[in-house]
Amino acid sequence: MGDYAKQVLRSTDFKPTSGVTTETVVLPGSFFGDKDLDTAKIRDEAKKRKLVTQNAELACLIREKFRDDEIEAMGLWYIVAMHEPMSDSDGDPRLLDARRDVGGRWLSASYVRPGRRWHRDGGFAFAVSPQ
Repeated sequence: MGDYAKQVLRSTDFKPTSGVTTETVVLPGSFFGDKDLDTAKIRDEAKKRKLVTQNAELACLIREKFRDDEIEAMGLWYIVAMHEPMSDSDGDPRLLDARRDVGGRWLSASYVRPGRRWHRDGGFAFAVSPQ
């Protein structure tokens, strides 16, 4: 687990749930054109599809439930939980993500600066809007 992920998980903004089931959709980065791989455009596409922001704990659940080879079978290196950004100890906004790495399973927190461009080998997890 990365240091920034630890900071986010210790944040008072991190609020785990209990007994909640959420249908989740992962939009693969390969779905987007290179110019559309910034956070705002990914969120816009999700909104068009009636997908909504997830709880940050989703990244922890993805990391717990999916092995690296399963994430690789999806064609992905990482899956970002598209929750509301949470600040690290420096005040920088972060999103939690589950990633596979040479060193094995990893929970990380990516810096979400304005205009942040993601890679095509990532996935972006949203919740299906309740009807």
